Amino acid sequence: MSDKGSKVLLLQVGEICRFQSGLRPGYEKLRSAVALIQVTQMRKFRALSFGERWRVARLVATGEAPRDPRMAAAAIELAESYQRKGRAESTLYRLLAMVLIPTAVVLGVLAATDGDAAVVMAMVLVMLTNIAHLAFNPAARPQDVARSLEASRRIAAEGERS
Repeated sequence: MSDKGSKVLLLQVGEICRFQSGLRPGYEKLRSAVALIQVTQMRKFRALSFGERWRVARLVATGEAPRDPRMAAAAIELAESYQRKGRAESTLYRLLAMVLIPTAVVLGVLAATDGDAAVVMAMVLVMLTNIAHLAFNPAARPQDVARSLEASRRIAAEGERS
């Protein structure tokens, strides 16, 4: 790794823009990587209060958009971050949860027949955690995220016009 490449790893968030403007023309790949770092910071989403973040995350998870254009911009950032993860990762989330739930049930029943209450409780916890994951994690429902992204873009565009 070159000396410039190692410097990129040591940059702090505030120095990224200054570093990017000082790059020579031959560093387009590095420039795009720095731009990706800037996008993944989700500044608009992080500027919200905890309650507003929670509300935006719930709206993205259900496929809806907030009415406030400022929160719609944050919803766009959040939905794009979920979409950047890719289809394979969301499929893996759903598949693993669907495998772990029946496995936990079977192992819980086997432990109950042996009389091992600790293993039964652990399997119930695994099962409930995976059910909650399927129910509440937006990455497990990419269609809802896409619907929320489109609705949020419409609301943000309307907010810019007015």
